[in-house]
Amino acid sequence: ERRPVWKKSKGGAQEGYQRPTTRAARSRRRAWRRFEMSTRLVLLRHATPTTKEEDAGQPLSTEGIAEAEFTAHALAASMGFDSRFGKPVNPSPPLDLIVVHSGKARAEQTAAFVRDVLVLGGAKLIGNPDDPGALAPNADPSLAITLMDGLVIPQDTCLCLVGHLPMMHKLAAALGVTEATADHFTNAGGLLLQRGSVDAAWELKHVVDQTNWWVEAPSPP
Repeated sequence: ERRPVWKKSKGGAQEGYQRPTTRAARSRRRAWRRFEMSTRLVLLRHATPTTKEEDAGQPLSTEGIAEAEFTAHALAASMGFDSRFGKPVNPSPPLDLIVVHSGKARAEQTAAFVRDVLVLGGAKLIGNPDDPGALAPNADPSLAITLMDGLVIPQDTCLCLVGHLPMMHKLAAALGVTEATADHFTNAGGLLLQRGSVDAAWELKHVVDQTNWWVEAPSPP
């Protein structure tokens, strides 16, 4: 059965994710990693929230809802799924999806738009945990890397992490994406990374923002 394996740690103030501990789980993890063809990693900042004066929990504002919806459909279009921007010329093959967000309402709601639109387009959701510690605004990026290492990721999977600044920018740097800047993490924006194997370096494929970034420019005449 193809599904992620994670185990929450119970010690300490911040809960993280640990590698599977059973021999069978480790064996499955090695097998899936070995046959991994292409993994996409989306690092997103949450969309625009309300002010604390409006709502102490700071859920998404009306503007933020529109931003999150746009980004979700843009990601769907970039991956070859149906979206509000139309049907793809070359539909995507089956894609597994894992969405992880911080415990804050603005990140959870942004993640929900991405999850729902991609699943509606044809992605198969195989994991949707929240991790208030690893993706908190000021968390050490090593916590998010531990979270990623603790997930069993089948081939052709998109892992989407939704969090905050400055943490998401620090995570991109920790993953070796040296060209990433904090300015790339606009509201409901971030980076789309890709790698061909677990041993390969992450490559920046697109900067995700509120433009038609997924539309490839036509070749010069």
